[in-house]
Amino acid sequence: MVKEEKTGMRILIPILSKQESNAEFLEKIPNAAEEIFLLLVIDKGFMHGQFGFAASDIAAGNVLMQMLRKYFVKRRKKCFDIEEWGATENKIIQMAQLKLIDKIFLVKQNNLFYDELVEQLREKSGSEIVEIGLPKPLKK
Repeated sequence: MVKEEKTGMRILIPILSKQESNAEFLEKIPNAAEEIFLLLVIDKGFMHGQFGFAASDIAAGNVLMQMLRKYFVKRRKKCFDIEEWGATENKIIQMAQLKLIDKIFLVKQNNLFYDELVEQLREKSGSEIVEIGLPKPLKK
């Protein structure tokens, strides 16, 4: 693989939780970001209910990714959407290295799979990992 030449701050947003369109998450993305890469990983290895997207969720994932892209384009950011098939962790690490990503922004989740993912990303990606906690929805 050939690495890209780096310009300004690059951010990677893996779409893992389907909560990445939350306004409180999006507000945490720095204005200094020049390029934003949205990554949708189609990972057949994950069961429904965990993070990532199963094959049956591809359409919903693409809709979410397009919503995010429109949000950043309106803010005059270069935004690229990338869809990859494979293991979530490996694809995020590969994309971070290939695109020379400065920071990876994640919606913080409360599960073992997420914790393991973050640990591996910190170890192998070469990028700063920024976890954004969202308030829990109120139960009715």
